[in-house]
Amino acid sequence: MSPFLTLYQTDKPMAPFISGDLYKLLKALMKRFVKPAVMKDITSAAKLASVEVSSLKSESLLDYSKIDIGFEAETAVKQAIQEKKAKDKDILEFRLDCRKWLTATVCKLLNKTAVQYTLARNLAFLDPRTITDCETNRSRLKSVLRQLVQFNRVAATDVDDILHQYQDYAESMIQGLQVCSLPLASTTPYSSGAY
Repeated sequence: MSPFLTLYQTDKPMAPFISGDLYKLLKALMKRFVKPAVMKDITSAAKLASVEVSSLKSESLLDYSKIDIGFEAETAVKQAIQEKKAKDKDILEFRLDCRKWLTATVCKLLNKTAVQYTLARNLAFLDPRTITDCETNRSRLKSVLRQLVQFNRVAATDVDDILHQYQDYAESMIQGLQVCSLPLASTTPYSSGAY
């Protein structure tokens, strides 16, 4: 969680990336205590935002012995068992407390962060890493423009022009990426011994 917090303590425009990064963070936390069968259905930030983690049934949660409490905690638990400082009941209680904490943390993050807002999720169309996903990005841009028109931030008459400009820009960027990915000639200054 610390790298995420550090990354977003900046004045740089990070809005296009926050939804995807929150999705990865929340999914990683959920994998620690939710069964893989449940996690395989969560394939996007929108699906993640629709999950009610606090109301997941016990059949959807990992058995207490399989909860991922982290490497250091796992080592400490094993050491406590070896030294007979902790009983099985104490370990069970500790692991269940860890699951409660993970559940509460995920619930808080889902309720208090941008992943729940469609605008934040759809701003991902500005993420240059996804520029080649034209149809998805066009759909996201339309959704953003719909909200901007609704709140009188963009004139409805400008929407088609904006969509067209974005499409042209995306196509030119994709074409530029394809040109950049052409194989280089076998003779480069480095291979000829010039340097």
